Amino acid sequence: MKYDLPANWRGSIDADSKKGIKIFTEYREKLEELRKSLPEINVNTFVDHIDHVVKVTGSVDHVALGSDFDGIGQTPAGLEDASKIPAITEELFKRGYNEKDIRKILGNNFLRVLRKVCSERN
Repeated sequence: MKYDLPANWRGSIDADSKKGIKIFTEYREKLEELRKSLPEINVNTFVDHIDHVVKVTGSVDHVALGSDFDGIGQTPAGLEDASKIPAITEELFKRGYNEKDIRKILGNNFLRVLRKVCSERN
């Protein structure tokens, strides 16, 4: 079982939709209990992770943001949608990141890597 779901959970749903509904109801209940036990994730926590990657890699050149607001069940507090991205910028400035490094984190690193990958394919 992965995530407390049966190995063949898709087959269970196909074979017996009532059983599938029961499986997912139990799963959602367990997931909600787990979420209650975890600390709140917010903009500060999010930027803590950026700080960690910068520390481990030794450079902001290895950090890039992506957003998948339509593909996740819960967002960090203060980052409910793409309009909240400026909160990340503000927190990065508060922590001493300069404008050049913040631009790298917010997109220039991603563009650099994408350009390199695309040029290598040609």
